Amino acid sequence: MSTAAIDQFDELPRIKGPKLGRFKNGQYKRIEYLELLGRSDKEERLQDGDHSYVFKVRIDGELWALKIVRLGDFDACWETYSGQFRFFDVGETLVMLDPAGRSRVSREEIEGQNDPFYAECRAYGRIASKPRKRPIAVACHGFVSIPAKQESFFARKFDISDWRRPEEELSLPPAKQQPLRALVKDLIETEPEITAKLINSMRRDLKALNSLKIYVMDVRWNNYKGGHLVDFSVAWTVPHFEFRRDVNSEEDIEMNRQVDLAAFKKMVKEELSMDASVRTVPNPDLIASLRPRRENVNYSS
Repeated sequence: MSTAAIDQFDELPRIKGPKLGRFKNGQYKRIEYLELLGRSDKEERLQDGDHSYVFKVRIDGELWALKIVRLGDFDACWETYSGQFRFFDVGETLVMLDPAGRSRVSREEIEGQNDPFYAECRAYGRIASKPRKRPIAVACHGFVSIPAKQESFFARKFDISDWRRPEEELSLPPAKQQPLRALVKDLIETEPEITAKLINSMRRDLKALNSLKIYVMDVRWNNYKGGHLVDFSVAWTVPHFEFRRDVNSEEDIEMNRQVDLAAFKKMVKEELSMDASVRTVPNPDLIASLRPRRENVNYSS
């Protein structure tokens, strides 16, 4: 599934399941980059992780948050539901599958369902297909592509130069390099007071997402803005190979369904220092066995 071809399609990803459409059907004129969000001058890493940069932008006079996903495969670092996920390698995912199910999952399925950009497209596509009276996540309004020639601008203005571009592209002129992929979301610049009422609302939203068969798999406070989830880059949206009975056992599938609420309770208790009761409390030992922990992963280029 070539990222170079995203301009050719009105919806992505090109696999079975929910899809996200192009921002304003591609009918916009100019993106102005105003500010890099989620990183201070003293921080070496983005709060949003290693897979993307988020900007405050103005598109044809309107303010938005623009999340640009870096290219290439990402090393895997699984640490149960603590939020310490690192992305994303097709071959590594195949190795981590049970041998009996490995042959039943194609590389196209893994990329189309687990790639951070496509994971967000699928989650937001499902949300958009089931409109509600009140939002259950920060809204996403579609995807855009960013020409490779913009990388020189990002280097000058924001000191960003590492987009994990494949080595075979480095010698090519920008016009022949694949574009960057990006998502246009609501810009949230204020945060609500953390109260029991807010926590209960956030829990209801998470349950609503799970009822849509969207499993965030990375519930932590840094992934919330304005009391709503804003990051679905590791979300598993059904249909997804991790929920297939020919790939995983019933026990593993049930554990997958429980991860978000367990992580939410952990977040509220440990990150927000509040008491949050969740009706269904998964067995921590079972959840801990969901993914083997990988340590000492090198994220340098």
